[in-house]
Amino acid sequence: MIKEKRQYERYAISLDVEVIPGKEKGAVGRGTTVNFSRAGMCLRIPDPVLSLRGAVNLKVKLPDGEAVTVAAGDIMWARGDRESCCYGIKIIVMNREDKFRILDYCRDMQLGASSSDFSVN
Repeated sequence: MIKEKRQYERYAISLDVEVIPGKEKGAVGRGTTVNFSRAGMCLRIPDPVLSLRGAVNLKVKLPDGEAVTVAAGDIMWARGDRESCCYGIKIIVMNREDKFRILDYCRDMQLGASSSDFSVN
């Protein structure tokens, strides 16, 4: 049996993200999250512009659609091709309130979905 390596639960959520390479100057990437956890996120970018590893700065649109929070992270892995790529990003710095606002939203959506599974018609 393989032991699960993930320390925190991941939630499927699609948030708009702008990615700015950290140390090197380069093109800005735009994508959406595939999932989000307390420690990181999986980010899909349709037009890959980032190196396999490295520091990045992020602008994440919060679930309410209005506000944006900034974060810093490290790219831990990348998978994909020239058309689209997913990046595993470890969050290094992010406003705690904004992070938990996203996680609370994810939990609420998950609870809403699971409670509808038990509804009686």
